[in-house]
Amino acid sequence: MNDLYLNSFFFFNSKRLYVFKNWSQLFICLGLFISFLVSHKATAQISGIVNQYQPVTSISCNSVAVTDASPFSVGNRVLIIQMKGATISMANNNTFGTIQNYNDCGNYEFAEIIAINGNTITFQNQLLNSYTISGLVQLVLVPQYTNVTVNGQLTAQDWNGSTGGVLVIEVSGTLTINAPISVTGKGFRGSFGCNNPDGGCGNFPNYYYAVSSGDGAEKGEGIAIVDATMNGGRGALANGGGGGNKHNTGGGGGSNASMGGRGGDQAQFCGQQPIGGEGGMPLDYNTGRLFLGGGGGSSDHNNGVGTPGSDGGGIVIIRAQTIVSNNQSIESNGDNVGVVPNGIGDGAGGGGTGGTIVLDAATITGNLTLRTNGGNGGNQQTTYPSCFGPGGGGGTGPLLVSTPSLPPNITIQQLPGSAGIDVVSTSYCYLNSYGAEPGSPLSIVRYSIQLPESNSPAELLNIGPDISTCDASITIDPAINATSYLWSTGETTSTIQVSTTGSYWLSVVLPGSNCTVSDTINVVLGSLIIDAGPDQTICDGQTATLNVIVPNASNITWSNGVSNNIAFTPATTTTYTVTATEANGCSGTDQVTVAVIPPFTISVSPSITEGCAPLSITFTNTTSNSSNCDWLFSDGTSISGCGNQIVTFENSGCYDLTLTVTSNDGCQGIANFQSIVCLSEPPVASFTLSPTILNAENTTTTFSNNSVGGASYEWIFGDGSDNSALFAPQHSYPSNIPGSFLITLVTSAVNGCKDTANQLVYMEDNLIYYVPNAFTPDGDEFNQIFLPIFTSGFDPYDFNFQVFNRWGEIIFESNNHEIGWDGTYHGKLVQEGVYAWQIEFKTSKNDERKTINGHLNLLK
Repeated sequence: MNDLYLNSFFFFNSKRLYVFKNWSQLFICLGLFISFLVSHKATAQISGIVNQYQPVTSISCNSVAVTDASPFSVGNRVLIIQMKGATISMANNNTFGTIQNYNDCGNYEFAEIIAINGNTITFQNQLLNSYTISGLVQLVLVPQYTNVTVNGQLTAQDWNGSTGGVLVIEVSGTLTINAPISVTGKGFRGSFGCNNPDGGCGNFPNYYYAVSSGDGAEKGEGIAIVDATMNGGRGALANGGGGGNKHNTGGGGGSNASMGGRGGDQAQFCGQQPIGGEGGMPLDYNTGRLFLGGGGGSSDHNNGVGTPGSDGGGIVIIRAQTIVSNNQSIESNGDNVGVVPNGIGDGAGGGGTGGTIVLDAATITGNLTLRTNGGNGGNQQTTYPSCFGPGGGGGTGPLLVSTPSLPPNITIQQLPGSAGIDVVSTSYCYLNSYGAEPGSPLSIVRYSIQLPESNSPAELLNIGPDISTCDASITIDPAINATSYLWSTGETTSTIQVSTTGSYWLSVVLPGSNCTVSDTINVVLGSLIIDAGPDQTICDGQTATLNVIVPNASNITWSNGVSNNIAFTPATTTTYTVTATEANGCSGTDQVTVAVIPPFTISVSPSITEGCAPLSITFTNTTSNSSNCDWLFSDGTSISGCGNQIVTFENSGCYDLTLTVTSNDGCQGIANFQSIVCLSEPPVASFTLSPTILNAENTTTTFSNNSVGGASYEWIFGDGSDNSALFAPQHSYPSNIPGSFLITLVTSAVNGCKDTANQLVYMEDNLIYYVPNAFTPDGDEFNQIFLPIFTSGFDPYDFNFQVFNRWGEIIFESNNHEIGWDGTYHGKLVQEGVYAWQIEFKTSKNDERKTINGHLNLLK
């Protein structure tokens, strides 16, 4: 039954009303919507292949069946596109391959999925276009973004004969292109089929052969499909390049917007007949269709050095509000024939043609290059003294845009592929294309295009509510006006008479529509069917309400003392049975279970329960099945989260905790923990010392203990000596170790709490030096240097020593206290006599500068 308005749920966005027939559909949609919001908070980064592809196996007015529906979900955007199916001329003359009717080939449109049943996918609206399954229809998943950046090359799956070749994305905000977007060579496939058994010449003029005959190589892939009797030979396969005829001719180039080039001629020693593969036929872009670039035709080859035709370009469809390009490109070129035959001689393959680029964007900024170039035909590099057929060049692809014009920052390249040439300088045909032709130059840009998407909702059928009656038979009359009727019983009338309980469906074609719509109705005869409603789950202590509505019921009775539509509080999980009876005595029953989630115990474990303030304590929530936790301590500290919580208590005292926990089932519990931690008041360590500066004459200092709340004390003097437990000790420091000593007092209270105080005491460094009054630089081993001796109390880096002669001239100077005077001046020993000296330095005690003077006797 289609109870659309009785048991449905509605969800709106800015464009559409979505209708859900059950809770599960609604929850799936909401989950997708929430996932969409989470995943689109920040700019997405994409590269590689972002689309999914599935072949379509059947199609109706608003649904398709695919091989595997698992890549798709309700709410997804998709593209339906038919890749082939054109009708061509099959006359064995130069009209072969001419397109007579596109049929449904190239038809495409966007749609939105509202339901998936097995591998059948249903869309929100009726499809606009018709499609032919034999023409290879595929369904492409269209990823959607708010803002997205291309940070690595973005591409599509290769066309594999049934799916791929299409890159399509939708961006509601800004698409930033920081890397190339390319579907080059992703279109229709070039060919390499050839069965030429020998090097014989002959006359092979036909436009089609079976490849197996050996008289014509395989045609490149295009929008038409032919059987094996016509898959070879020089005639083009619509936009697929023709294969070269025997012997050693070149393959034709594929086509799209412009025609492909013809392949090179028959081998020179066979008479150079112009029977290379014909270039693909140009396609019509005035019909609003999209096509892959055609593949290049195969060369005729029998020596193993021929080259294949190359692949055409794919289809790019980009829909965005704004496109920002950082000097990047969007490309859909045909592949070049990259391999050059190198041997006795074979033909070369035709180039693939450019694909199709579609841009639907309001604004495009930054430098952007759009390329739909044709691929180059294959070159020749023969070692045999003759000429062989190079490959024809591929045609160009179109550009379709939604705007009336393009800004000047857009560069368009639509260049045809070049014909191959002979690249051997000793060849008879050096730099000659030998009959091969380039693709035709044609630049097609279509402006103000509109991408197709239906806005006509699929019609719904409602043949009425389910029927439950005590009658033995009834007439089902949906009162629907239709052009045709088909019941599940096989009857084709507007009403049917049924006398058996069961499900009955009706399928109709409504007036003015080619869509078939269906609905099902459930009929129960001879008894009353009632619905007690879905099972319920509640938390311990919560109420539940059971209610059934049975029209014309004279009595509704529930088990276990429950009254209809009256709230009650079950103690445990219980199944309740309801019985309803109509006035005529027809009755029915149903059951519903109310599951009661049992209460849970809230528990918490602190890392410590007693200590000294201030103190940081870790609290671990040990409650099982927790999904949300709120902590409130009696000092006002409030925290959320079920993980470990670290709380710092600054003051002494006992602290309470109230912990509120919500379980994974959605049930809530509250627990109070009185005096979960108690902290003691710490003592205060404090002391003074006198004096604070010591020297060699006074090495002892006295400590005054000013601590509060202490019961025991430990003094650490900082000079390596034993600690003291006295209340106020004295201590003497070594006079030979100048500098500072850190004194630490650890004060402990009766409750074990401690506090620490620190101060420094200083030991002065005494100034000690000695200056001799004579020296004898006479060359023996004694007393050769006059050197003042400084041992302590000075700064060695701020030191100056000078010696003067009797005229006051400086005859020696040093800033290094370890270097003295050797009695020379300018390298010569001075005369015996009395000389004056002066030493200037800075003390290490208090940075005082000192100058001392004296005389010395130099004796020889």
